[in-house]
Amino acid sequence: MDKTTLLIPEQKTPHFFLPAHKVTWNQDLSHLKTNFSSQDLKFFLTLHEKAKSNPKKAKKEAQELLKLYPNHPEILNLLSFIYLSLKKRKKSQHFIRENYLHNKDYLFAKINYADLCLLKNKKNEIPKIFNGIFNLKELYPKRKTFHISEFRGFMVLMGFYHLSIGEKEKAVCYHYLCLLY
Repeated sequence: MDKTTLLIPEQKTPHFFLPAHKVTWNQDLSHLKTNFSSQDLKFFLTLHEKAKSNPKKAKKEAQELLKLYPNHPEILNLLSFIYLSLKKRKKSQHFIRENYLHNKDYLFAKINYADLCLLKNKKNEIPKIFNGIFNLKELYPKRKTFHISEFRGFMVLMGFYHLSIGEKEKAVCYHYLCLLY
């Protein structure tokens, strides 16, 4: 294991189990390289940075990129972030729903949609979204490593979900993992 990869050991209590997970801080762009031209990939990465500093400017460019790559999960995710940054909650929720509708296997689409379900008090939808699986290793068995943002996003969501259904011990375990890593 290199310096950018961390092994999170198996977690086991009487009320909680999580198999060991590997997380990384390295960004894997391989899936983007297969979907985008090299020029569009560079533009998308620049747009991603622009969305943080100037979401208003990034909004129009992201919408144009979506026309070239309809229903692309990362572009839809970026647009939901942009609209949330602009405090346009309904528009952000629209893109969250669209992303989940068109990209059910994309982890951030699942996380964001499940978070929206929690917000709308539809906690019973969450097990369906994740096929009753509450850890990344079993949810994506072919993957060996997860980006830290995927791991943390999933753990935060699962903590809030388990808290909402009254499983406080599990919620605490998920949140504990968020704080550590």
